[in-house]
Amino acid sequence: MAKRGGRGRRTLFIEKTFQIKFLLKVLCVIAVGMAVTGSFIYLFGNYQINRMYSAAHFDLKESWEVYRTAVLWASFVSMTLVAGLAVMFTLYDSHKIGGPLYRFSKNMEQIGSGDLTLHTSLRDGDELKPFVDSMNKMTLGLREKIDAISEARSQVGRASQSGNAAELSSALNALEEKISVFKVV
Repeated sequence: MAKRGGRGRRTLFIEKTFQIKFLLKVLCVIAVGMAVTGSFIYLFGNYQINRMYSAAHFDLKESWEVYRTAVLWASFVSMTLVAGLAVMFTLYDSHKIGGPLYRFSKNMEQIGSGDLTLHTSLRDGDELKPFVDSMNKMTLGLREKIDAISEARSQVGRASQSGNAAELSSALNALEEKISVFKVV
């Protein structure tokens, strides 16, 4: 965990397993890039040195002249490979986050329009599963509160039909109590 003074993010890892897996993939891409760069520098440099020494007449050149082409080509090839792998992993992993976020957005619209029967689920391998559980608990909690309000409203109706003022007052108080759990201001 990373702590900062004042306002700001205090927790570095929110979804630890996803973040650690993603970090390991990035580190693997970097390691592959370093290995490819080192291999190309060795191979191209070795080729340059062998070519230089096998020539009928040779000049001893500075190391940079020998390795310049090798370093440039190795850097270009390895950076292209690293960039390609980074794009591939980013696109692949972004679907594991983007898909659930899209689903949450659509389901929140439905819940906001009053559909409290909704149960959210994700595909296998998608991230953000704890949020799905929270959304489902929220929907269930709202549904239970609305059911309690409906039951209290029915009690008010029955009490008003009976004509008993004390029973009606008690039923209205129960209804008010059920409604008061919602904060709108």
